[in-house]
Amino acid sequence: MKKVLSTFFLVLLTSLFLDNRATGNEVSWGYKLKDKKYEGTIEYKDSKISHDVQKVLTKLKTMGVTKSNLREFKIEELSTPLVKIDKDGNIQVYIYLSEIKDTYLEQLKALEVRVESVNSEYGIVQGWAPFYRLEEISNLGFVRKITPPSYGKTKSGSVVTEGDVVIGSNDVREILGFDGSGITIGVISDGVDGIAVSQSTGELPDNIIIGIEGKGNEGTALLEIIHDIAPGAQLAFSSGLTDIDFIDSIKFLTGIGVDVIVDDLGFLQEPFFEDGRVAKEVQNSVSKGVVFVSAGGNDADQHYQAVYVDGGAINENIKHVHDFGKAAGQESNPAMRILIPPLQSTICVLQWNDQFGKSSNDYDLFLFDSSTGELIDYGIEIQNGDDNPIELAVASNTSSDNFRGVDIVINLFKGVPKTLEMFFSSSVVPVNFNVPEDSVYGHPAVSNVIAVGAVYVKNPDTIEEFSSQGPSTIFFPFFESRPKPDLVAPDGVSTSLTDFNPFFGTSASAPHVAGVVALMLDKNPTLQPSRVKEILGETALDLGQPGFDNVFGFGRVDAFEAVKSVDQQNNRNEDTRESNGGGCSLATPSPYNGKEAVANVAILVLAITVLRKALKGKRA
Repeated sequence: MKKVLSTFFLVLLTSLFLDNRATGNEVSWGYKLKDKKYEGTIEYKDSKISHDVQKVLTKLKTMGVTKSNLREFKIEELSTPLVKIDKDGNIQVYIYLSEIKDTYLEQLKALEVRVESVNSEYGIVQGWAPFYRLEEISNLGFVRKITPPSYGKTKSGSVVTEGDVVIGSNDVREILGFDGSGITIGVISDGVDGIAVSQSTGELPDNIIIGIEGKGNEGTALLEIIHDIAPGAQLAFSSGLTDIDFIDSIKFLTGIGVDVIVDDLGFLQEPFFEDGRVAKEVQNSVSKGVVFVSAGGNDADQHYQAVYVDGGAINENIKHVHDFGKAAGQESNPAMRILIPPLQSTICVLQWNDQFGKSSNDYDLFLFDSSTGELIDYGIEIQNGDDNPIELAVASNTSSDNFRGVDIVINLFKGVPKTLEMFFSSSVVPVNFNVPEDSVYGHPAVSNVIAVGAVYVKNPDTIEEFSSQGPSTIFFPFFESRPKPDLVAPDGVSTSLTDFNPFFGTSASAPHVAGVVALMLDKNPTLQPSRVKEILGETALDLGQPGFDNVFGFGRVDAFEAVKSVDQQNNRNEDTRESNGGGCSLATPSPYNGKEAVANVAILVLAITVLRKALKGKRA
């Protein structure tokens, strides 16, 4: 969703209903915290079952829920953005095994695990397990740990996208005669719940290939945009609601021979400072010749990154709090404040620059109510040398009218100063200490992926305030500062779907670029992914600072210039191509005056190019 709150409104909003707890240099803070790791009373058990799942099990126990009486409770209402539980008491989990064996899978099924997917490479079983069986499952010798899945978040914020004209793809079809024919584009998003309606109204073709169906309708919106840009392309879809689903979908799409994959998902439990399993599978697909386009993210206005600065104690338990103020070169302040919109929830994800599976620096995350000081949630997993450098906590706002203020506190329980980074699973409004830079993370940060930022279709030379910015800082296996995003493309465009009309976010921008790639490959299907990316950068309309910058990348994608710059494949005869745009049949010269016709086409294309540049303005 596009942000509409101005800075003035935020300041006014904050002053109206939040106290000043996070704005001064108080020696003693009123936060209320007790737990065993901090010598208090919150239950914490070092178990194979992750702390986040333990919290749900503790709630069920407190409520008195058992296998025999679970239908007396609406336990599905205990679901959070982090842990999903259904009305039958099944919790969706990743069960990590020492190795994948049929005998192990049979034992899990005997304990009522409903297996959805098995990933042999990482030893993960994705499925649903009854809450009353989890302790028993964790006691199996071959089970290493049980966690919630790594859920993806989408990057959204007789209809044709207005971006078609802005990026010049209409000219490619009408003048150059390419429409994506012979090219297959695979989409990975949440779901395609409304695809039948879009097909019945002619917004989408009937022959779309479906892998994992998923749930949601953002995938349908992406497909509509691509079909507007490259109507001749074959379309395919597979869902990526979890990172294992995402990996399976990449394998499915590469298996059916797609030429292009585009996605709009981000996985906040993937490493921020190294390439995780999703990024590695994306790299694998590119190595097979697939052009991979990804939404760059909507996190520039809700992101934090800084090196830890010790701010001392805020109470008797939290003794080495991160000082957000000093880290930003400001007055001391041990909390970052965010506002959660009415009836919304968010996962706050903290990571630091240790390698996954090797972290011995133990940071903890606490969320407090800004008004009362009450502890909302916390992430206090133990990192002792073989763990992941990540903590997660969830905050919700049950009010239908007011924003909820949440103060984020980070404590160094044990270890040395590291680079800290935080993202959020849904739209929040940071009141202080937001850091737009370095907000591209995960697989869009992979060097050979085309990461796409967003410009508003009605003002396409101006970046959307939420569009994630580069660079992307990687520490492992060696330090890199990866230039991102690569390009920008329009958002705020029309689709036939009520919930995506207009369609904002880099989720809407990425399919525009994927459609352009199909037009390029239609002209020359032998182009390698690296060359496709290179041409797109060379021909983009430069915006922002001259040359590449970490806000616009190389600039706004220019479909006409990109396709025109593609070398024609020698064994394909462009002279026999007919325009599908209905406006011109420029590339069908008579065999008796071929040279004259080709010359005329060249002159006309040159004239159109000059006119388009004059209309757009001089390139920087």
